[in-house]
Amino acid sequence: MSRFLIFLALVASSVASVGQTTPLAPVTNLTSGVVYLTIQEAVNNAANGDELQLASARFEEHVAFNAPVVLLGDPDGLTIIDVSLEDGWGLTLSSDNITIKDVTVMSGGVNTAYAIHSEPGITGLTIEDVNVLNSSRSCIDLNGLTGPELNVIRNVNVSNSAIGFGLAMSSCANVWVENITSTDNGFGDIAIMESNYYEQNITGVSFNGVLDLGGPQSLGGGGVVIQVPIADAPVGMGPGFAISMNAPGFQYFLEAEGEDLTGCILPHNDHIRTIAFALGAEIESLVSCDMSNQEMHVFPGMFVQSAVDAASENAVIKVEAGSADSAVIAVDQSLTLLGANAGISGLAAQDRDVESVLPGITVTGGSPVIDGFRIQPGSDDAVEVLAEGEGLTLRNSILLGQDLSGQVGIKSRNMVHLNEVKITKFDEALMQNGGHLTVQNSLIKENNIGIKTDHDSGNIGSTDIQDCTFENAGGKAVLLAQGAGSDSFAMSNCVLNLHTTAFEKGAESSISMTLTNNTFSNSEGQLAGLERETQLAFCASNSFSPALRITGCTDSNADNFEACATIHQGCQYLGCTSPKACNFDPSANADDGSCDLISCAGCPLGFACNYDPDADLYKVESCDFSGCEGSGMATDGEDRSGLLLVAGCTIPQGCNYNPDADTEDGSCTFDCYGCMDASACNYEVAFTLESNETCLFIQDLYPSVHVDCEGVCYNDTNENGVCDEEEINGCTDGLACNFLSDATLDDGSCDYASCAGCINPAACNHDADAYLSDGSCDYTSCSGCSFSMACNYDSTAFIDDGSCVFPVDLFSKAYVNCEGGCLNDLDGDGICDEEEVGGCTDFEACNFEVEATDDDGSCDYTSCAGCTDEFACNYNPFVTLDDGGCEGPEDLYPDAIVDGVSVVDCLGRCNNDTDEDGVCDELEVTGCTDPLACNYDDGPFTDTDNDLCTYVEGNCDTCEEGVLVDRDADNDGVCDDDEIAGCQDDQACNFEPEATDSDDSCIYASGPCESCLDGGVVVHDQDNDGVCDSDEVIGCTDSSACNYDDNPTTDSDNSLCTYTDGICQTCEDGVIVDNDADGDGICDDDEASCIGDLNEDGLRGAADILILLAGFGCSSDCGIADLNEDGLVAASDILMALSTFGVACPN
Repeated sequence: MSRFLIFLALVASSVASVGQTTPLAPVTNLTSGVVYLTIQEAVNNAANGDELQLASARFEEHVAFNAPVVLLGDPDGLTIIDVSLEDGWGLTLSSDNITIKDVTVMSGGVNTAYAIHSEPGITGLTIEDVNVLNSSRSCIDLNGLTGPELNVIRNVNVSNSAIGFGLAMSSCANVWVENITSTDNGFGDIAIMESNYYEQNITGVSFNGVLDLGGPQSLGGGGVVIQVPIADAPVGMGPGFAISMNAPGFQYFLEAEGEDLTGCILPHNDHIRTIAFALGAEIESLVSCDMSNQEMHVFPGMFVQSAVDAASENAVIKVEAGSADSAVIAVDQSLTLLGANAGISGLAAQDRDVESVLPGITVTGGSPVIDGFRIQPGSDDAVEVLAEGEGLTLRNSILLGQDLSGQVGIKSRNMVHLNEVKITKFDEALMQNGGHLTVQNSLIKENNIGIKTDHDSGNIGSTDIQDCTFENAGGKAVLLAQGAGSDSFAMSNCVLNLHTTAFEKGAESSISMTLTNNTFSNSEGQLAGLERETQLAFCASNSFSPALRITGCTDSNADNFEACATIHQGCQYLGCTSPKACNFDPSANADDGSCDLISCAGCPLGFACNYDPDADLYKVESCDFSGCEGSGMATDGEDRSGLLLVAGCTIPQGCNYNPDADTEDGSCTFDCYGCMDASACNYEVAFTLESNETCLFIQDLYPSVHVDCEGVCYNDTNENGVCDEEEINGCTDGLACNFLSDATLDDGSCDYASCAGCINPAACNHDADAYLSDGSCDYTSCSGCSFSMACNYDSTAFIDDGSCVFPVDLFSKAYVNCEGGCLNDLDGDGICDEEEVGGCTDFEACNFEVEATDDDGSCDYTSCAGCTDEFACNYNPFVTLDDGGCEGPEDLYPDAIVDGVSVVDCLGRCNNDTDEDGVCDELEVTGCTDPLACNYDDGPFTDTDNDLCTYVEGNCDTCEEGVLVDRDADNDGVCDDDEIAGCQDDQACNFEPEATDSDDSCIYASGPCESCLDGGVVVHDQDNDGVCDSDEVIGCTDSSACNYDDNPTTDSDNSLCTYTDGICQTCEDGVIVDNDADGDGICDDDEASCIGDLNEDGLRGAADILILLAGFGCSSDCGIADLNEDGLVAASDILMALSTFGVACPN
């Protein structure tokens, strides 16, 4: 029998009784069937591949595994290997194909080494369903695990290492890690590092299943710490990486350039923000990468600049709200920065619950894309794109300045594209020095200048603004300060509202401008610095309210009607202004060159076919010489008939008349006829034949007499085209209060004050009577937050100054009111429904959730219940609720308790066994080993001490169950079996002469009526009244009877009793005496008196009854009312009185 398979004697403090029990088998080799006391003994004696089963108990030992064995504990986790009692590696693994399963290793205490340690170069290691607790250094230290076999670490819980990791793997390969729980480990949860004394590339390390990593207390979260440069051990998802993270919830890794953080950390998604915040405060170069798509990520507390510096070309960087940057971000390559509001318009404040805030951006290279940020600089400009930068795309963002002089929202020297951007509180929202600027769907609000083009010399710039809103109260929307004709500016479908000047072109700007479908409203000056023609062009293609102040003809019937003109001036009615013309138009004031001096003119030549002596207007050109040949043609009267015909001009009046011509050939000309009056406007010296009927003078050609034949004034001192004689003096400035539309000569009388004031209808001090701006518009006294849903809503404000503050601005929540109270709180617990977290809220439950705010009834009180007493045999280190079921050795081995204390351990092994006989010292038994002795003890646990032996000596002694029994208890020489019990007193009624042992049975006749008879006692008192039958007397025992007998020996017979009649009879010495000798009803003693006549009036009547009643109840000295003289005035006295009532006294 092995020495731990013992029978335990239960010895009370008096060592009065002995019991026995069977302990557990600590270690059983399931392969061989051999049982061992210790794990090390079992391991040392195991063959390769043997399975060793541990009992459900605590083992206090260190174990070195030098052969491939399988160590199995209790599946419920109650097998504990305590390695805390001595220093050194707790479990040392030095062989291939070792499996450790279902055990809990507890370290700490005096042990300053690893709880589990593997020597390098082993393969096929399996650690499964193992818990390692309280190690002073790393709980599990695996060094140089290798192939070809797969090494498996599965379902492992590591916690409370003081200055180490939960699981540390140094230069390991071919490792499958699955389902790891780690909490409160000093350095962290899982570490991958290079071994100091084993060279091997880290490869084939795969993380799978659930990794519940709590991390070191200082970080507030856990993860996998890789202390190897990523270049040496690439990290990612899938088989293509040396370190492959396949566990759900692990999406990112954190790393830092240089020596700040060698390698990287892989935290759980639930912890990464906490860890990043903590590390970011210490490591400025910290960056994060999304392993699923290689996108970079900036968590709260990290620096965007660090991510930008570490990023590769065209990288994507996602930035959460709460970045730590305080300096302007410098970007020198093409990449994409995505903020918390990427895809959410910068104009949709109600949809932006949180903001990723940057202090500013400078683009020095590449073409970055920035989406979803709030850029809020200190005193610097918000965004600057330098000439060496290729460009910038900025969208869905807010640029918020500090209202500082000279501060610029975006300064661009190259290509910039803005979309869904809000720019506010800058001196200049947009400053374009060159390049191409595109702005779409954006809001430029509350700036001094919305957009300013100030193109550098030689730097061609183009600007395209579409679907934007400009609202900069008291400022300018657009200022084209400088630019060449090769530069261009285009704006379409925009709203420009509430400005001092909405659109201004500087004197030094030659920029080509295109404005279409824009809406200009509520500005003091809508356009400035533009020629009238440009203003008219812009007016036609855009909307202005109030309308532009442009002079021009406002009569729609006029030929120069200008629809955009608001100040009437100089309508032209085109037509022929020559009074002599056929088509003279008396209503026309501007000659359009259409005067017809032919169609209504008559022929002034009398020899013409169509000579008209009555015509008002004559033109030689109107004469017809061909239609009347041979008749009606004026000649010299010569008869030419009969002559030979010679072709030629035969008309003597013709300028080319041929007197030799016989036949008219139509060649006659008459252009030598004309006005030969030198004062006429159509006088020509070339005319040779006078036709002064055709003369036209100034009054025939022009409505004015102050012009010459060319229509030019004789006197036009100021050369304005208006003859001095016809000048009209007045104010010619269309913008003046007293502008005179008919005035042609400014007389210096223009008034700019009487109609001046604030002309902006949207301004606080709008003057409805003013139509000339004096720059006095006030945009502040009535400005404020005009949105009724805002927290700082001002009902008196009718100019929104952009100051509205909403709950989301105050609390970063869209579902609270301005006081932070929930808009939705169904259960009224003060936690908004949107923030409620369902779960178990009872901190005593197994599944208590710290973050739970709403109890969902899921609390579990059983899964973590068990024994929490670490000194109990069934201690479970992983339960938190004690179920009252803890068992110690005293519970498992109740027969091994001495003086209330168990003398064995949880496996039933003796705590003390000095002689190593398998019997606990406290249970050792000494006794007689002489077979002849009565108390001979043949037990295997008995130590010899024959001084304790007892033997049979006398005739009456016997030995019963090892005890000497004396069978002559009274030592009278008669054995107990021969004794005759009886009464030995010869005075007793039952005296037995043969009795040898008195049995206290003697009886005696001790009473006055008792006597002995046949060995018994006879009692002579049949009625048990204490009077012997011979002494009994019969008599009256009624105390009220006259013959009452109070003798104690008298037996009652009350039929013998005699009583007085209560009137005259008396009782004397037990005899009735009749005291009415004459039988008249009057006692002898009363014969001389009248009984009942109490007042002695000789009558026995009512008066006597009243006297009697007055004394009724008297109990002593009652006087005359006591008629029967019994000392009482009672009913008997009333009866006596009534018996004689109404009877007169005899005397």
